[in-house]
Amino acid sequence: CGKKLELEKGREIHGQVIVNGFEYNLFSMIGVMGFYVKCGEIDDAYKVFERMSEKDLLAWTSLVAGYAQNGFPRRALDLFFQMQEAGEKADSVTLVSVLPAVGDVKDLRIGKAIHGYALRLGFESKVSFTNALLYMYFECGCERIARLVFEGMSS
Repeated sequence: CGKKLELEKGREIHGQVIVNGFEYNLFSMIGVMGFYVKCGEIDDAYKVFERMSEKDLLAWTSLVAGYAQNGFPRRALDLFFQMQEAGEKADSVTLVSVLPAVGDVKDLRIGKAIHGYALRLGFESKVSFTNALLYMYFECGCERIARLVFEGMSS
């Protein structure tokens, strides 16, 4: 996002989405939310999310990723757990989005739980997931486990 000018233009588009009756269109609102995330306006992204009448996995994942990417790892984790409590099941994209937050807060217990969840669902073969897992283990100071994960990638 090219900062101020693009942010103004994005806010205008957001207004037009509402004026033209697309406020209840899930995909339109996810797009608006994604715009705010990319501009670093995470509070605005959250406001859009909160106003959504329906929240699907993409909406949840977009906001989890937004918090993680914008330096709010604890909030990303809180939202990830809220998502699960709301009955949404994480997919590999969600896990790739939340694992860096786990590494940033260095919570190995949560990281191992997510790793186990991913193994049960067969996500370990996805390169993007494995890369996020490696980052998390290294950030948590578990080089030995990271090495085992890496060696498992090669085989």
